[in-house]
Amino acid sequence: MSSHNNSIMKLSFSIFTRYRSVADHVNALRRRGERFTILEVGGRGNFLKRFLPQDQITILDVDDSGEENYVKGDGRQLPFKNRSFDLVVSTDVLEHIPPGDRKKYLKEQVRVCKTAIILSGPLYQPDVARLEKKSNDYYRDLTGEEHPWLKEHVNYGLPKAEDIEAIFTKHHLAITKSWNQRIDLWSQMVLIDLLVATAYTLEVEKAFLKLSHHYNSKIFPFDCDPGGYRTIYTAIRGDRVPKTIARKPYQTIDPWVAEKFQQSVFNLLMTIQRHHLGIIKDKDRHISVLSNLLATQESALSAQQDLLKHWEATISAQTSTLLEKEKLIKDQATMIAALEDTQGLRKEALIERQKKEAYQQKLVELEHQFAELNQQLHSIYSSKKWFLITRVASVYSRLIRPVRSARIALRVVRSEGWPGLERKMKQRRYSGSQYPISLPDINAQYRTWLKQHQLTAESITSLQKTMRSFKIQPKISVIVPLYKTPVPILIETVASVREQIYRNWELVMVDDGSESPELAEYLSLLKSQPQYKIISLTKNAGIVQASNTALKHASGQYVAFLDHDDTLTPDALFRVVEYINKFPKADWLYSDEDKIEADGGRCDPYFKSDFAPYFLLSQMYPCHLAVYRRKFVESLGWLRNGYDGSQDYDLALRAAEKTKPVHIPFILYHWRKIDGSAAKAQLEKPYANKTAFAAIRDALKRRKLSGHVEPGLRPGTFRVRYDPPKNAFVSIIIPTRNQVKLLKSCIQSIITKTRHKDYEIIVLDNRSDDPSAIRYLSAVTKDPRIRVEKYDFPFNFSAINNFGAKLAKGDYLLFLNNDTEVINRDWLTSMLELAQLKDVGAVGAKLLYPNNTIQHAGVVLGIGGIAGHSHKYVPKDLPGYFSQKDLIREYSAVTAGCLLIQRKKFEAVGGFDEAYAIAFNDVDFCLRLGQKGYRCLYTPYAELYHYESVSVGQPDTSARNKKHYSKEINLMRSRWGTLLKNDPYYNPNLSLEREDFSLRI
Repeated sequence: MSSHNNSIMKLSFSIFTRYRSVADHVNALRRRGERFTILEVGGRGNFLKRFLPQDQITILDVDDSGEENYVKGDGRQLPFKNRSFDLVVSTDVLEHIPPGDRKKYLKEQVRVCKTAIILSGPLYQPDVARLEKKSNDYYRDLTGEEHPWLKEHVNYGLPKAEDIEAIFTKHHLAITKSWNQRIDLWSQMVLIDLLVATAYTLEVEKAFLKLSHHYNSKIFPFDCDPGGYRTIYTAIRGDRVPKTIARKPYQTIDPWVAEKFQQSVFNLLMTIQRHHLGIIKDKDRHISVLSNLLATQESALSAQQDLLKHWEATISAQTSTLLEKEKLIKDQATMIAALEDTQGLRKEALIERQKKEAYQQKLVELEHQFAELNQQLHSIYSSKKWFLITRVASVYSRLIRPVRSARIALRVVRSEGWPGLERKMKQRRYSGSQYPISLPDINAQYRTWLKQHQLTAESITSLQKTMRSFKIQPKISVIVPLYKTPVPILIETVASVREQIYRNWELVMVDDGSESPELAEYLSLLKSQPQYKIISLTKNAGIVQASNTALKHASGQYVAFLDHDDTLTPDALFRVVEYINKFPKADWLYSDEDKIEADGGRCDPYFKSDFAPYFLLSQMYPCHLAVYRRKFVESLGWLRNGYDGSQDYDLALRAAEKTKPVHIPFILYHWRKIDGSAAKAQLEKPYANKTAFAAIRDALKRRKLSGHVEPGLRPGTFRVRYDPPKNAFVSIIIPTRNQVKLLKSCIQSIITKTRHKDYEIIVLDNRSDDPSAIRYLSAVTKDPRIRVEKYDFPFNFSAINNFGAKLAKGDYLLFLNNDTEVINRDWLTSMLELAQLKDVGAVGAKLLYPNNTIQHAGVVLGIGGIAGHSHKYVPKDLPGYFSQKDLIREYSAVTAGCLLIQRKKFEAVGGFDEAYAIAFNDVDFCLRLGQKGYRCLYTPYAELYHYESVSVGQPDTSARNKKHYSKEINLMRSRWGTLLKNDPYYNPNLSLEREDFSLRI
């Protein structure tokens, strides 16, 4: 048998029987030496060409594959002239056409055929209808969903022979009729096919292909009895008489052949059974090991409870003290307000105000003591001894409630796996009373989110309907470099591509010298399928060379990068093409992503911002799924040698200099968390960090930016340090009213903790009347760097700061609240590095509450209706949402509690809008900067404390009323309403009700 015929025989039985029968009927019409022009309607996969290589075949389908012989179109309205083709062929298509359109479909075939029509497919027979319904029910029992094509058969109803024959007869076509696939054989084979689809492994696939080969070569020649599952019509125009097709009745088959076929069926079923038994045994062993481990740890957990109770009692006592002090402060504030309203009691009011300040200072001291206590407790939990004792529960917080029994933990392990148990323990890590809010368990939220957004049969049908309206339907080449990939994992990767809703794709895989017989055998099985391209390199050349080889063999207009151990969601390519239709000029698209645990559970969803180039320099956040226009990648010079491990990062940095990528806010990609995978831990691939540094350095050189790159604050992140501007003079503008202790602390911290020395401090006194404040303001001007200017008007935050900007001498303006305190010496230098850049407007700092939780790490639009602070109340030592609170990155706005900007950029937008006297002045200011093309950056490398609860200047009574505040809210909504609902630096899947990057559920 030739290799070509052997390859055909290895096709699945359903494909082989359809196309072998059609090819036999075509050859029966053929005269000596004759070559046909053939139109195949609905010929996805281009299989007919393999059976009739000598003929010129055109394929029409609703999906355009990008092949030369493909035409996109609808069988009910063929885009061809009358009698354009010798033959028109369709197989297993008519039953998928709505009943009202079937007559039109057949008439179109009659119109364009010159010689004959060959129509093949199942027709209505009671036994056929019953067995198809039974098969559909069986598939639903296996998967929970109806089978997509059997469902259409059941819903539309199968075509009837008399309707087909009436149309052919009306158009004077001579009809011959034959059958294949006995109903009993078909029902057996299709049920096996459905079962294999739900138990896919290399061993199962090999057994199934062996069974298909036996059927195709030994059973099919006898499987032609009248009344079979599939009817084949040949409708001939003119007087051509087809030759007889030699077939033998099934009754004449050699009994040994039939018996061997049944033995192959049995072997396949046993293979599937072994697969399921193996899964069950693995789970049992895993549960047994975990049970023993949990049992040994239960006593250790119990031993720690006394220590936990001790710390809980201590913290509870401190909390009570704080609450008492806060109550005293509120009582004093009420008393002061009452006294100030009485003209004759101002002296008493002054005394009470001094008491209030004393209590406030006491509160600050208590908070510092509280922070020290937290640090001691943190040290205990950070010790190796504590970590080893509490490994099972990952007990890291002083307030965590220990697992009461191993039985409960075991139930969690059984339902969610070992990682699920760790996640449940970690979610309580920072739920203690010293934080104003409990921190979210993102993975618990994600499980709820997945239930709300899972694909269903109905949603898939809706997407398929939408897909038909796409004007652009490009071929997408999915690029997968392989190296010693475990076959079971690769099977899942390949299956995720094969199951795409969007069908115009090819899978290009390059084996980078793996020298794995099992992998080679699996790849050889895929070679026979037309949508797969398999290239094998003789020696290991590295991921860059392997990927470039795949790119050069790709024929699609776009290329999608897929790692060999990861998977795509079923709608991944659909969403890509959906956004290509929205943005036809897109050269680069990227999506959101999540990860897959070893137990198969989905976790760690990364809902990303739209493109932000400074964010990209801090973290390779676009990452997966990455899709590029193939010609665009070619214009960049493909992937570059020497950047293995960060080749995608280097490509992204180069691409960002030529185009603006499109963000697809859907999770389309699953990273697998296995040993050696970057999804499991950044430290798994230290070589990748090295090449990432090189890629960033190259980007700085190309962009002609002076600076260098350093490790970021978190693993896998980076800090670009730009050379600071020379002779940069900064005017630090501080509005104030009374609050002398806060102001003094603020100014003292600037003077003692600021490395950059070229600055002036302008204190804007908004009607201070506290004698101690007046004395301090008079004395502080003895320092030549400090001057005090009177602002004798009602409180208006915007107006005060605009007033200060006009008085400033500096070419940089720093707006600073008087209730702040500098923490690190490089704070101002870190902000200057960024503020000097041409496209950067405002630069904001990391502001902390006294208990070392975040007060500000960037502003997110839409939270609470207008805007909120990123990562508010998140402890400083936690990474936050994918380390973003510790990265230099873009936000739509930053707070003016500490904001640096070049004077010329401040003046370019007209400063702060004085219509915003109380709130949102900084947000409006930053959004106007954005309109001018400037970016607002947040840097975690400028750290200050912000005693926000005791704010500086206060609006007067009339400005404080709700009507005025409501007016500013309405002004924000009228001016920025659309943007407030769609912050480009946030994500529509994240909550607008919380500031901690919780999911929107």
